[in-house]
Amino acid sequence: MEGSGAAGRSEGSEGVEGRIAEQVNPALMATNLSQEDYYWGRLATGTEEDYYWRRLSDDFTFKDVVPSTYLELHNQCYEAWNANPLAAAIIEMTTSFVLGKGVLIEAGQRKVQRVLNDFWDDPANRMEERVYNICQELALYGEIFVRFYVNRYDGTVKMRMIDPSLIDQIESDPDDIETPRRFHRRPLGQTVADMADPGRAGNEVGETEGEWFTAGSEVVQFTINKVSHAKRGRSDLATLLPWLRRYKDWLTDRVRLNKYKSVFLWDVQLTGADKKTIDRKRMEYSYPPEPGSVIIHNETEKWSAVQPGIHANDASEDGRAIKLMVAVGAMFPICDMMFPPEECQRLS
Repeated sequence: MEGSGAAGRSEGSEGVEGRIAEQVNPALMATNLSQEDYYWGRLATGTEEDYYWRRLSDDFTFKDVVPSTYLELHNQCYEAWNANPLAAAIIEMTTSFVLGKGVLIEAGQRKVQRVLNDFWDDPANRMEERVYNICQELALYGEIFVRFYVNRYDGTVKMRMIDPSLIDQIESDPDDIETPRRFHRRPLGQTVADMADPGRAGNEVGETEGEWFTAGSEVVQFTINKVSHAKRGRSDLATLLPWLRRYKDWLTDRVRLNKYKSVFLWDVQLTGADKKTIDRKRMEYSYPPEPGSVIIHNETEKWSAVQPGIHANDASEDGRAIKLMVAVGAMFPICDMMFPPEECQRLS
Protein backbone atom coordinates (compact mmCIF):
# COMPACT_ATOMS: atom_id res chain seq x y z
CA MET A 1 0.00 0.00 0.00
CA GLU A 2 2.86 2.34 0.74
CA GLY A 3 4.36 1.78 -2.70
CA SER A 4 1.03 2.49 -4.40
CA GLY A 5 0.65 5.75 -2.51
CA ALA A 6 4.16 6.84 -3.47
CA ALA A 7 3.47 5.94 -7.08
CA GLY A 8 0.27 7.98 -7.02
CA ARG A 9 2.03 11.00 -5.58
CA SER A 10 4.86 10.64 -8.09
CA GLU A 11 2.44 10.45 -11.01
CA GLY A 12 0.47 13.44 -9.82
CA SER A 13 3.61 15.57 -9.43
CA GLU A 14 4.86 14.46 -12.86
CA GLY A 15 1.64 15.66 -14.47
CA VAL A 16 1.86 19.08 -12.81
CA GLU A 17 5.56 19.47 -13.64
CA GLY A 18 4.95 18.44 -17.24
CA ARG A 19 2.12 20.94 -17.65
CA ILE A 20 4.25 23.77 -16.24
CA ALA A 21 7.28 22.79 -18.32
CA GLU A 22 5.20 22.78 -21.49
CA GLN A 23 4.19 26.40 -20.88
CA VAL A 24 7.63 27.61 -19.76
CA ASN A 25 9.78 25.79 -22.32
CA PRO A 26 7.79 24.55 -25.35
CA ALA A 27 10.95 23.61 -27.25
CA LEU A 28 11.99 21.19 -24.51
CA MET A 29 8.54 19.62 -24.36
CA ALA A 30 8.64 18.94 -28.09
CA THR A 31 10.93 15.97 -27.41
CA ASN A 32 9.53 14.93 -24.02
CA LEU A 33 6.31 13.34 -22.80
CA SER A 34 3.18 15.46 -22.96
CA GLN A 35 0.48 15.83 -20.33
CA GLU A 36 -1.60 13.13 -22.03
CA ASP A 37 1.30 10.67 -21.73
CA TYR A 38 1.55 11.21 -17.99
CA TYR A 39 -2.16 10.53 -17.50
CA TRP A 40 -2.91 7.74 -19.94
CA GLY A 41 0.40 6.54 -21.41
CA ARG A 42 2.20 3.30 -20.65
CA LEU A 43 5.69 4.70 -21.06
CA ALA A 44 8.34 4.19 -18.40
CA THR A 45 9.17 7.51 -16.79
CA GLY A 46 11.39 8.67 -14.01
CA THR A 47 14.97 7.94 -13.02
CA GLU A 48 16.73 4.66 -12.37
CA GLU A 49 15.68 4.82 -8.70
CA ASP A 50 12.02 4.94 -9.77
CA TYR A 51 12.22 1.83 -11.93
CA TYR A 52 10.69 -0.55 -9.39
CA TRP A 53 7.96 1.92 -8.49
CA ARG A 54 5.79 0.98 -11.43
CA ARG A 55 2.89 3.15 -12.55
CA LEU A 56 -0.42 1.55 -11.60
CA SER A 57 -1.73 2.33 -15.08
CA ASP A 58 0.88 -0.08 -16.48
CA ASP A 59 -1.15 -2.96 -14.98
CA PHE A 60 -3.40 -4.15 -17.79
CA THR A 61 -6.02 -5.29 -15.26
CA PHE A 62 -6.18 -1.86 -13.60
CA LYS A 63 -8.53 0.26 -15.70
CA ASP A 64 -8.85 3.27 -13.37
CA VAL A 65 -6.26 6.01 -12.95
CA VAL A 66 -4.59 6.33 -9.56
CA PRO A 67 -6.44 8.44 -6.95
CA SER A 68 -4.06 11.39 -7.16
CA THR A 69 -4.48 11.63 -10.94
CA TYR A 70 -8.23 11.17 -10.58
CA LEU A 71 -8.49 14.11 -8.18
CA GLU A 72 -6.27 16.25 -10.38
CA LEU A 73 -8.49 15.55 -13.39
CA HIS A 74 -11.55 16.47 -11.34
CA ASN A 75 -10.00 19.77 -10.28
CA GLN A 76 -8.84 20.61 -13.80
CA CYS A 77 -12.24 19.78 -15.33
CA TYR A 78 -13.99 21.96 -12.78
CA GLU A 79 -11.50 24.78 -13.30
CA ALA A 80 -11.84 24.55 -17.09
CA TRP A 81 -15.64 24.59 -16.83
CA ASN A 82 -15.45 27.78 -14.75
CA ALA A 83 -12.70 29.59 -16.66
CA ASN A 84 -12.67 28.25 -20.23
CA PRO A 85 -15.62 29.26 -22.44
CA LEU A 86 -15.09 26.31 -24.77
CA ALA A 87 -15.22 23.82 -21.89
CA ALA A 88 -18.35 25.44 -20.49
CA ALA A 89 -19.98 25.36 -23.93
CA ILE A 90 -19.22 21.65 -24.37
CA ILE A 91 -20.86 20.75 -21.05
CA GLU A 92 -23.80 23.11 -21.58
CA MET A 93 -24.43 21.88 -25.12
CA THR A 94 -24.46 18.27 -23.95
CA THR A 95 -26.93 19.07 -21.16
CA SER A 96 -29.21 21.02 -23.51
CA PHE A 97 -29.13 18.26 -26.12
CA VAL A 98 -29.93 15.48 -23.63
CA LEU A 99 -32.66 17.20 -21.61
CA GLY A 100 -34.02 19.90 -23.88
CA LYS A 101 -37.09 21.43 -22.21
CA GLY A 102 -37.08 18.98 -19.32
CA VAL A 103 -38.14 15.50 -18.23
CA LEU A 104 -41.67 14.15 -17.86
CA ILE A 105 -42.28 11.08 -15.66
CA GLU A 106 -45.39 8.98 -16.11
CA ALA A 107 -46.68 5.79 -14.49
CA GLY A 108 -49.51 3.48 -15.49
CA GLN A 109 -51.05 3.39 -12.01
CA ARG A 110 -52.48 6.45 -10.33
CA LYS A 111 -51.05 5.65 -6.89
CA VAL A 112 -47.57 5.23 -8.32
CA GLN A 113 -47.99 8.46 -10.28
CA ARG A 114 -49.02 10.27 -7.12
CA VAL A 115 -45.92 9.03 -5.28
CA LEU A 116 -43.70 10.09 -8.18
CA ASN A 117 -45.31 13.51 -8.32
CA ASP A 118 -44.87 14.01 -4.57
CA PHE A 119 -41.19 13.17 -4.91
CA TRP A 120 -40.73 15.25 -8.08
CA ASP A 121 -42.54 18.34 -6.79
CA ASP A 122 -41.10 18.23 -3.27
CA PRO A 123 -39.49 21.66 -2.62
CA ALA A 124 -36.58 19.87 -0.95
CA ASN A 125 -35.83 17.93 -4.15
CA ARG A 126 -36.64 20.51 -6.86
CA MET A 127 -36.31 17.77 -9.47
CA GLU A 128 -37.60 19.92 -12.32
CA GLU A 129 -34.44 22.01 -12.15
CA ARG A 130 -32.19 19.49 -10.41
CA VAL A 131 -32.18 17.18 -13.45
CA TYR A 132 -30.17 19.81 -15.32
CA ASN A 133 -27.58 19.92 -12.53
CA ILE A 134 -27.43 16.12 -12.48
CA CYS A 135 -26.81 15.91 -16.23
CA GLN A 136 -24.30 18.75 -16.05
CA GLU A 137 -22.28 17.13 -13.26
CA LEU A 138 -22.45 13.74 -14.95
CA ALA A 139 -20.82 15.21 -18.06
CA LEU A 140 -18.39 17.31 -16.01
CA TYR A 141 -17.16 14.60 -13.62
CA GLY A 142 -18.04 11.45 -15.53
CA GLU A 143 -19.99 10.07 -12.58
CA ILE A 144 -22.44 11.11 -9.89
CA PHE A 145 -23.22 9.70 -6.47
CA VAL A 146 -26.84 10.15 -5.38
CA ARG A 147 -27.69 9.78 -1.70
CA PHE A 148 -31.24 9.13 -0.52
CA TYR A 149 -32.78 10.17 2.80
CA VAL A 150 -35.99 8.28 3.65
CA ASN A 151 -38.34 9.63 6.30
CA ARG A 152 -39.26 6.57 8.34
CA TYR A 153 -42.50 8.17 9.54
CA ASP A 154 -44.18 9.20 6.30
CA GLY A 155 -41.96 7.49 3.71
CA THR A 156 -40.99 10.65 1.85
CA VAL A 157 -37.65 10.56 0.04
CA LYS A 158 -35.13 13.35 -0.35
CA MET A 159 -32.10 13.08 -2.60
CA ARG A 160 -28.78 14.86 -2.49
CA MET A 161 -25.59 14.72 -4.54
CA ILE A 162 -22.23 13.69 -3.09
CA ASP A 163 -19.15 15.33 -4.56
CA PRO A 164 -17.38 12.54 -6.52
CA SER A 165 -14.04 13.94 -5.36
CA LEU A 166 -14.97 12.88 -1.81
CA ILE A 167 -15.49 9.22 -2.77
CA ASP A 168 -12.05 7.65 -2.53
CA GLN A 169 -12.92 3.94 -2.40
CA ILE A 170 -15.46 1.75 -4.16
CA GLU A 171 -15.82 -1.79 -2.88
CA SER A 172 -17.38 -4.10 -5.46
CA ASP A 173 -18.35 -7.75 -5.60
CA PRO A 174 -15.15 -9.83 -5.99
CA ASP A 175 -16.82 -11.91 -8.70
CA ASP A 176 -18.63 -9.01 -10.39
CA ILE A 177 -16.86 -5.67 -10.59
CA GLU A 178 -19.97 -4.06 -12.09
CA THR A 179 -21.87 -4.62 -8.83
CA PRO A 180 -20.67 -2.15 -6.17
CA ARG A 181 -21.27 -3.06 -2.55
CA ARG A 182 -20.41 0.15 -0.75
CA PHE A 183 -18.75 3.53 -1.21
CA HIS A 184 -16.32 5.26 1.12
CA ARG A 185 -16.36 9.02 1.59
CA ARG A 186 -13.09 10.52 2.73
CA PRO A 187 -12.98 12.36 6.10
CA LEU A 188 -14.55 15.79 5.97
CA GLY A 189 -12.84 17.17 9.07
CA GLN A 190 -14.49 19.36 11.65
CA THR A 191 -17.83 20.81 10.54
CA VAL A 192 -19.46 24.10 11.49
CA ALA A 193 -21.89 22.27 13.79
CA ASP A 194 -18.98 20.70 15.68
CA MET A 195 -17.29 24.08 16.08
CA ALA A 196 -20.51 25.53 17.54
CA ASP A 197 -20.82 22.63 20.01
CA PRO A 198 -17.45 22.00 21.73
CA GLY A 199 -18.87 18.87 23.33
CA ARG A 200 -19.15 17.19 19.92
CA ALA A 201 -15.70 18.16 18.68
CA GLY A 202 -13.49 15.15 18.09
CA ASN A 203 -16.17 12.60 19.04
CA GLU A 204 -17.27 11.64 15.55
CA VAL A 205 -15.36 8.76 14.03
CA GLY A 206 -16.17 10.05 10.54
CA GLU A 207 -13.93 13.06 11.13
CA THR A 208 -10.84 10.88 10.90
CA GLU A 209 -11.96 7.66 9.22
CA GLY A 210 -14.59 8.81 6.77
CA GLU A 211 -17.90 7.07 6.22
CA TRP A 212 -19.12 4.01 4.32
CA PHE A 213 -22.40 4.00 2.38
CA THR A 214 -24.27 0.90 1.26
CA ALA A 215 -24.64 0.77 -2.51
CA GLY A 216 -28.21 0.70 -3.74
CA SER A 217 -30.02 1.53 -0.52
CA GLU A 218 -28.07 4.61 0.65
CA VAL A 219 -26.06 5.76 -2.36
CA VAL A 220 -26.38 5.00 -6.07
CA GLN A 221 -23.55 5.59 -8.56
CA PHE A 222 -24.06 6.51 -12.22
CA THR A 223 -21.07 6.57 -14.58
CA ILE A 224 -20.25 7.40 -18.20
CA ASN A 225 -17.15 7.13 -20.41
CA LYS A 226 -15.73 4.00 -18.82
CA VAL A 227 -15.05 0.41 -19.75
CA SER A 228 -16.82 -2.50 -18.09
CA HIS A 229 -13.94 -3.29 -15.73
CA ALA A 230 -13.45 0.26 -14.46
CA LYS A 231 -15.09 1.52 -11.29
CA ARG A 232 -14.91 5.25 -11.93
CA GLY A 233 -16.39 7.31 -14.73
CA ARG A 234 -14.45 9.80 -16.84
CA SER A 235 -15.37 13.39 -17.64
CA ASP A 236 -16.31 14.46 -21.15
CA LEU A 237 -13.49 17.00 -20.83
CA ALA A 238 -10.80 14.55 -19.66
CA THR A 239 -9.22 13.96 -23.08
CA LEU A 240 -9.81 17.56 -24.15
CA LEU A 241 -8.13 19.28 -21.20
CA PRO A 242 -4.63 19.62 -22.71
CA TRP A 243 -6.02 20.96 -26.00
CA LEU A 244 -8.47 23.30 -24.33
CA ARG A 245 -5.61 24.74 -22.30
CA ARG A 246 -3.34 25.01 -25.35
CA TYR A 247 -6.04 26.74 -27.36
CA LYS A 248 -6.67 29.17 -24.51
CA ASP A 249 -2.92 29.87 -24.17
CA TRP A 250 -2.65 30.33 -27.93
CA LEU A 251 -5.54 32.79 -27.96
CA THR A 252 -4.02 34.71 -25.04
CA ASP A 253 -0.74 35.00 -26.94
CA ARG A 254 -2.56 36.14 -30.07
CA VAL A 255 -4.43 38.82 -28.13
CA ARG A 256 -1.15 40.12 -26.74
CA LEU A 257 0.46 40.12 -30.18
CA ASN A 258 -2.47 41.97 -31.74
CA LYS A 259 -2.47 44.44 -28.88
CA TYR A 260 1.17 45.37 -29.44
CA LYS A 261 1.02 45.09 -33.24
CA SER A 262 -0.19 48.69 -33.59
CA VAL A 263 1.99 50.08 -30.80
CA PHE A 264 4.78 52.40 -31.90
CA LEU A 265 7.39 54.67 -30.36
CA TRP A 266 9.00 57.90 -31.50
CA ASP A 267 12.66 57.72 -32.43
CA VAL A 268 14.20 61.21 -32.30
CA GLN A 269 17.60 61.63 -33.95
CA LEU A 270 19.64 64.73 -33.07
CA THR A 271 22.42 65.42 -35.55
CA GLY A 272 25.64 66.83 -34.06
CA ALA A 273 24.09 67.33 -30.59
CA ASP A 274 26.24 67.20 -27.46
CA LYS A 275 25.23 65.55 -24.17
CA LYS A 276 23.76 68.77 -22.76
CA THR A 277 21.49 69.21 -25.78
CA ILE A 278 20.42 65.56 -25.65
CA ASP A 279 19.54 65.84 -21.93
CA ARG A 280 17.57 69.02 -22.58
CA LYS A 281 15.63 67.39 -25.41
CA ARG A 282 14.97 64.35 -23.23
CA MET A 283 13.42 66.58 -20.58
CA GLU A 284 11.48 68.49 -23.23
CA TYR A 285 10.01 65.33 -24.75
CA SER A 286 9.48 63.46 -21.48
CA TYR A 287 5.77 63.51 -22.36
CA PRO A 288 5.18 62.30 -25.94
CA PRO A 289 3.11 64.57 -28.20
CA GLU A 290 -0.63 63.98 -28.39
CA PRO A 291 -2.12 62.48 -31.57
CA GLY A 292 -2.69 65.19 -34.17
CA SER A 293 -0.02 67.48 -32.71
CA VAL A 294 2.24 69.59 -34.93
CA ILE A 295 5.99 69.21 -34.38
CA ILE A 296 8.25 72.00 -35.60
CA HIS A 297 12.02 71.45 -35.76
CA ASN A 298 15.04 72.18 -37.96
CA GLU A 299 17.17 69.86 -40.07
CA THR A 300 19.26 68.70 -37.09
CA GLU A 301 16.26 66.90 -35.58
CA LYS A 302 14.64 63.91 -37.25
CA TRP A 303 11.46 62.18 -36.01
CA SER A 304 10.41 58.67 -37.07
CA ALA A 305 7.78 56.23 -35.77
CA VAL A 306 9.10 52.73 -35.03
CA GLN A 307 6.73 49.73 -34.95
CA PRO A 308 7.49 46.12 -33.99
CA GLY A 309 7.50 43.69 -36.90
CA ILE A 310 4.66 41.53 -35.55
CA HIS A 311 2.64 39.68 -38.18
CA ALA A 312 -0.30 38.60 -36.06
CA ASN A 313 -2.31 37.26 -38.98
CA ASP A 314 0.17 34.53 -39.89
CA ALA A 315 -1.00 32.03 -37.24
CA SER A 316 -4.69 31.80 -38.10
CA GLU A 317 -4.34 28.26 -39.44
CA ASP A 318 -2.60 27.17 -36.23
CA GLY A 319 -5.60 28.27 -34.21
CA ARG A 320 -7.99 26.48 -36.56
CA ALA A 321 -5.99 23.27 -36.19
CA ILE A 322 -6.12 23.42 -32.38
CA LYS A 323 -9.82 24.26 -32.44
CA LEU A 324 -10.41 21.34 -34.81
CA MET A 325 -8.75 19.01 -32.31
CA VAL A 326 -11.12 20.24 -29.58
CA ALA A 327 -14.16 19.85 -31.86
CA VAL A 328 -13.25 16.30 -32.84
CA GLY A 329 -12.55 15.32 -29.24
CA ALA A 330 -15.93 16.68 -28.13
CA MET A 331 -17.65 14.98 -31.11
CA PHE A 332 -19.22 18.29 -32.09
CA PRO A 333 -20.10 19.20 -35.68
CA ILE A 334 -16.92 20.63 -37.12
CA CYS A 335 -18.85 23.31 -38.99
CA ASP A 336 -20.33 24.66 -35.76
CA MET A 337 -16.89 24.94 -34.16
CA MET A 338 -14.88 26.18 -37.13
CA PHE A 339 -17.14 28.63 -38.97
CA PRO A 340 -19.60 31.41 -38.09
CA PRO A 341 -23.32 30.52 -38.13
CA GLU A 342 -24.04 32.18 -41.47
CA GLU A 343 -21.17 30.26 -43.09
CA CYS A 344 -22.45 26.98 -41.64
CA GLN A 345 -25.89 27.62 -43.11
CA ARG A 346 -24.38 28.24 -46.52
CA LEU A 347 -22.23 25.09 -46.37
CA SER A 348 -25.13 22.92 -45.25
